[in-house]
Amino acid sequence: MAAAPSPTSGYPKTPDVVYASISSLIPVRLDSSNFTIWKFLMTTMFKAHNLLGYVDGSIMPPEKFLPNDAGEPTVAISPSYETWMAHDAGVMVLIHATLSNSALSHIIGCDTARELWLKLEENCSSLLNFHITKYRSDLERSTKGSDSVHAYVQRIEEIRDRLKGFDVVVDDAEMIVHAMRGLPTEYNPFRASLAVRTEPLSLDGFYVLLLEEEAALRARNQYQFPPFADAQWSSNQCQICNEAGHTALVCPHRMDFTYQGVQNQ
Repeated sequence: MAAAPSPTSGYPKTPDVVYASISSLIPVRLDSSNFTIWKFLMTTMFKAHNLLGYVDGSIMPPEKFLPNDAGEPTVAISPSYETWMAHDAGVMVLIHATLSNSALSHIIGCDTARELWLKLEENCSSLLNFHITKYRSDLERSTKGSDSVHAYVQRIEEIRDRLKGFDVVVDDAEMIVHAMRGLPTEYNPFRASLAVRTEPLSLDGFYVLLLEEEAALRARNQYQFPPFADAQWSSNQCQICNEAGHTALVCPHRMDFTYQGVQNQ
């Protein structure tokens, strides 16, 4: 005669095996800025260990009390219910281990993994729109200023990565628009040249062109505006007597046609 199935056979194995490796499985701690990444990592881990049903509500608790022969509940606790409670508490422990102190303060009093999960979603979702709006505004208002092109690009790429953490994708074309908008007026010819460009331009290609333009501007500025000390020395040296402190216009020898210059004195 075949053995009767265990009342606990329909439930996943205990999550004890996951406890020891939770830090390596989930390298981030949930806070107000990383809910999307944290949720993705957690749901993937739960799926891998057949535990997702405890947080999405698909693994429901069985009846708490065993029925008698008439089908009426008794005071005896069902082994299936005890198993479910143990597994559910284990899932809660897994979640606790991945929360920051600030996140932990929001889930005190939750009795099941499902209740805990919904509470975290509620609290983090309320901040989601705020962060998305803030980082989009930061991206739109970013300017190069006196930063190098490398520092400027790094700054706006960091904002893009933060938005991606909230599941907001900023494509390459939009990034080029934002980067162009934040350039100072000395880059206007560069803007104009790209405006009439017909070939498609990747974001990496745009950054290369921007770095080349920065180098060209630096070279032109150095040619047009020599170092201040050299310019000052040149403008204050007389072309007639080679003496410093005055120019040929006010030189005392300017009308002395017999003066041969310092080289013959």
